[in-house]
Amino acid sequence: YEGVYRSNLAIANIPGITMADALKNQYLGEAKFLRALNYFTLVNLFGAVPLVTQPLPDTDASLIARSPVADVNAVIVKDLLDAEAGLPVSFSGNNLGRATKGAARALLGKFYLYNKDYVKAEQYFNLVISSGTYSLMDNFQEVWHRSFENNKESIFEVQFADVGGSGANGRNGSFLPAVNGATGSALATKRAFDAFDPADPRRSMSIFKSGDTFAPNVSAALATFNPVWSATGYAVKKGMWPIMYVNSNGINYPLIRYADVLLMSAEAANELNKLTEARDAVNKVRSRPSVNMPLLTAADTGTKQTMFNAIVKERQAELMFEFHRFNDLRRWGLAVQELGSMGYTAKHSLFPIPQLELDINPKLTQNPGW
Repeated sequence: YEGVYRSNLAIANIPGITMADALKNQYLGEAKFLRALNYFTLVNLFGAVPLVTQPLPDTDASLIARSPVADVNAVIVKDLLDAEAGLPVSFSGNNLGRATKGAARALLGKFYLYNKDYVKAEQYFNLVISSGTYSLMDNFQEVWHRSFENNKESIFEVQFADVGGSGANGRNGSFLPAVNGATGSALATKRAFDAFDPADPRRSMSIFKSGDTFAPNVSAALATFNPVWSATGYAVKKGMWPIMYVNSNGINYPLIRYADVLLMSAEAANELNKLTEARDAVNKVRSRPSVNMPLLTAADTGTKQTMFNAIVKERQAELMFEFHRFNDLRRWGLAVQELGSMGYTAKHSLFPIPQLELDINPKLTQNPGW
């Protein structure tokens, strides 16, 4: 809601500022893209949420009830259509990383995919793909590499910066094992390790296992990964390599990348019974030079169900640790099947409204089961 608040301020005030129309449209497009992104996230986590689309006069005015999901979705779509119209195709120099026309189209496609409008989802994904603006990185390990931020595969990523030396924007502390100062609070597991095809190079580029080269540049004691450093015996490697136990704050966080768009386009095509198009999109991801996995064929993905199963597996391998799978499993109706052994039940399809928010705002209601 901090992002929504800032977007609302910009959207309300920019029209009255004297500036070039192109720049005004760009800034409004960025604000509307960010408002849509925040509300898309809120709806997927909580369902119906308070809908605020203008600056409020005081804090009491924010004490409103949850709006129906359909009302929030209408704002998301309108904001993204406005953003698509107002945003440029690309940026360069110091503006690299700002929201673009491709980012708006990719998020529109994702919105329609999540809402099972596969015709519109395919339409917007195809606009991103046919634009020629994006392509896959040859080296899978460079996709999340700190030295390749805003790369040719990146469609939109959070532009982090270490403001005032607060150290709040680093990933190492959470994703690395609890050794030499890290917290190890978001570790890889054997379940994640086993989810990969053993021949898939993305496994060794995503997860540290016993005996892997770890941090020889730091010390001899950390040269080789030791499973006792981790509560699970594994650790996240994606986005962490090479290990640098130095101030690593300010590392960007990719939210939408081209491989994800290709796999979402494959899903939309498959739902429309376009198996050849779906297979071709998945194979583009599998044939990245550093991955080079065997291509899917009509023999192994000749039905809508087998193609869907292949897409499910491919998304898990390609997007491991990028925080897509929970949403994927819920929207596919597979969450109970895949996560039930870990305690997932129907109530977990939505997060609970935080108790603090319920205490502050008596007009809010709690989600079922919480």
